[in-house]
Amino acid sequence: MCFNRRAGDDGAFGGKAMEHVPVLLEEVLRLLAGPDVRTVVDATLGGGGHSEALLERFPDIGLLVGLDRDEEAVQRAARRLTRFGDRVKTVKSHFADMGEVLDTMGVGKVDAVLMDLGVSSFQLEDGARGFSFQKDGPLDMRMDQSFHTSARDLVNGYSQQELTSIFWEYGEESAAKKIAKAIVHARSISPITTTVQLAGVIESAAPRHGKPGIHPATRVFQAIRIAVNGELDRLKEAVETAVDRLNPGGRLAVISFHSLEDRIVKNAFADMAGRCICPPTLPVCVCGRVARVKILTKKPVQPGDEEVAQNPRARSAKMRAVEKTGRAA
Repeated sequence: MCFNRRAGDDGAFGGKAMEHVPVLLEEVLRLLAGPDVRTVVDATLGGGGHSEALLERFPDIGLLVGLDRDEEAVQRAARRLTRFGDRVKTVKSHFADMGEVLDTMGVGKVDAVLMDLGVSSFQLEDGARGFSFQKDGPLDMRMDQSFHTSARDLVNGYSQQELTSIFWEYGEESAAKKIAKAIVHARSISPITTTVQLAGVIESAAPRHGKPGIHPATRVFQAIRIAVNGELDRLKEAVETAVDRLNPGGRLAVISFHSLEDRIVKNAFADMAGRCICPPTLPVCVCGRVARVKILTKKPVQPGDEEVAQNPRARSAKMRAVEKTGRAA
């Protein structure tokens, strides 16, 4: 069986099929698990690599609830984890809805939650899913196939101004306006329907303007994927829900792969850690905010050189973690 690996923000790596490896695995095991951990939520199940390692390393885990919005991922992980029997429950669900899932199962509080954000290697390597510009396939990019809007709909239906905004905001793409203009011109001649077709339009508009070795379509594909799936829309909500469902002393770890995700997680953690929101002109704090969590990672944990060499898609991974305090919110 293959381990799942979350992708970096480039959306592909050299077009080569690569081994699936869970990112920051030992760091996740060190931060999340312990003798008092009995119930765990893997809120982004993917291929099940992190879940499998947690269940193997810590036999005291009596229940691991695995969530994923991708039905194929849920089925694949369920097969992989079947040997753990009743210790595992897998559910197709958005990670922000974990509270509802736990309520349905009759589970109140949990001891650990993991979120590994982004697109999985399985999704990237399946050309039919349309995530990677290195694989020729239909423009899709939907993590949840029940979504109505696909990448094709966005690319061919959004205005030049809307496309420019998406490429700049979600991809931090400096040539956003130029690329959007090229897309609108190309689709006026014929609809853009495949990943390779879109990548060609992008490259013609902004050939190799970024870092050496980074394809000019990298950030645009990232931006389209984020927009199609609403990846940032409920991230803060998901983080807050996870902390709400933790027992005192329970831990949440979040692995992100680009600055937009990391910024949301960092700010959410800081707010829950009791960051003062008083106006800077006040001589003393009067907001009365109480810390709900203790931040365990003053700086984000990142993979070392050895892990990046073995798994290049891990290079942009950043993990932040908190521990829930015993105080009420």
